[in-house]
Amino acid sequence: MQLSAFAESQSAEGIPEAVTSGSGQLQEQSGKTEERSAGSGQTQKEQTAENKQTMTEERSASNEQIKNEEQKEKNGQETTEDQSVAEKSAADRSEQQERAVSGKIEAKVYLRYSNEVPSAINNAFAMGEFGPSGNDKPYFTVTVDLDELNKKVNSYSYWQDYGRGNWVEYIYYSIDSDARWNQQNTRLESVTKLWREAITSAMSAADQAKFTNVFGENMFVGYVLKREGSGWHIDGVLAEDPPVYVVELYDAENNGLFAISSNDTKLPGVTYREFKRKAEEILGGQNYQYEEGNDHIIMTYQKDGVTYQTEIVPKSDGADASYVKNYHVYPAQGKFAYRTVTADTYYLCRLKMTTRQVGTDLWIEKKVAGGAADPKEHFTFVLTKTSLAGTSYSVSYEGIAENDGAGHQETLTFDGNGVARLSLKNGEKARILQMPSGDVQIKEENGDYVTKVTVNGISEKYSDASGIKIQLSSEKTELVFTNQLDAQPPTGAELLSVPYWLMGGTALAGLLGSRITGRRRKDRKKKFF
Repeated sequence: MQLSAFAESQSAEGIPEAVTSGSGQLQEQSGKTEERSAGSGQTQKEQTAENKQTMTEERSASNEQIKNEEQKEKNGQETTEDQSVAEKSAADRSEQQERAVSGKIEAKVYLRYSNEVPSAINNAFAMGEFGPSGNDKPYFTVTVDLDELNKKVNSYSYWQDYGRGNWVEYIYYSIDSDARWNQQNTRLESVTKLWREAITSAMSAADQAKFTNVFGENMFVGYVLKREGSGWHIDGVLAEDPPVYVVELYDAENNGLFAISSNDTKLPGVTYREFKRKAEEILGGQNYQYEEGNDHIIMTYQKDGVTYQTEIVPKSDGADASYVKNYHVYPAQGKFAYRTVTADTYYLCRLKMTTRQVGTDLWIEKKVAGGAADPKEHFTFVLTKTSLAGTSYSVSYEGIAENDGAGHQETLTFDGNGVARLSLKNGEKARILQMPSGDVQIKEENGDYVTKVTVNGISEKYSDASGIKIQLSSEKTELVFTNQLDAQPPTGAELLSVPYWLMGGTALAGLLGSRITGRRRKDRKKKFF
């Protein structure tokens, strides 16, 4: 470095060598002058002043030279660094572009609330203009094969600088990107053609079905597939003539479940019957029962052997807190109330649902019967349900003696395999509180007992090997396990302990006795006749 070289070139007095050399010559001349002009103090003073000036100028020149060299090196380093950043940015852009124009990508799907195709599509728009909720949560995502799409549509792109060296390529597939697709009478007709013949054809059938499931058949029209700072997404409108009435349903995490629309001005808007049909389709299950009131709907149903309850109310969180007074559902009247998004064009009602499993109490009662049964013996019940692994439920008891040392637990916990145990003896009953509905396997470790089981008073088949599988519903379930153990009569094995001669003698005596009895009966008959 220049600063190190500068330090090494300094003399003992701290003056550069070039300056020291010049100073020595001047001092020699000064000595000669003093010899020729003894006593001339004025001349010596002038010469000394000249020497100091020379030293200062040479030192200044040397320092300036060093500064110039240091600045030159620094500038060279900065130039090299800037070139490296520029080269890296160019390489990154090249790599991003290579990724952007090929392969399969995941795209989020949004709906533009103005329901108008923009006059200039290839631009970034505010998230608040799009649903669901304007919160960057899409209705769903789809996979688009860009290799297939590129065969039909040319894209438009430009680079956006997000800061030093952070470039992102914005890419747009739209009728504004490829004029060949902008040949219809209206922009809506043109984007509809592009959507149905090019963009959706680059998706799987399963992803195409998502649009029908959420928006209805041929209702959604995506006017652009684009990549911006937040990634790939599809923006679209509804294929309805205004005014358009839209009802959106969200889950507890504010994910959009579906949007149904109508431009029927007679009602106006979406019918409650259509909403119920769509909600049941999304939830699945069967045996729906409804509790309906204004702005409050409760749906109870069964799915995969489990009972669920879904509550639907107007959406009131986030940005919708300001509009909850406008969102209403009137089941008795079969309609909804909306807020105005775009006057005479777009009207919106948002609802939110929460779903829970319906809990039920499970009762298990223990009885024993038979002369050999031990009423003080405790029996272990093994409950198995994989989906309950790691869960716990409160347990209460009836018929427990104060001095019973069995240690009946107050909490029933299913282990990592979904297995839980509790023990009961004759006359005791356990109540497991608020277990989820659905099936559960119960097996009793019954030893030599014969087990009979009733479920809600009805006898059911029980297997000693696997137990019994019961179905918990929204109502309480009562099980009674009865173990039978009777006193055993003497068996063949016990008779073997009697001496064989005694057994034989007994048999012979019986035979002789029967013959004597028979002869006497004959004699009596002869005398009578």
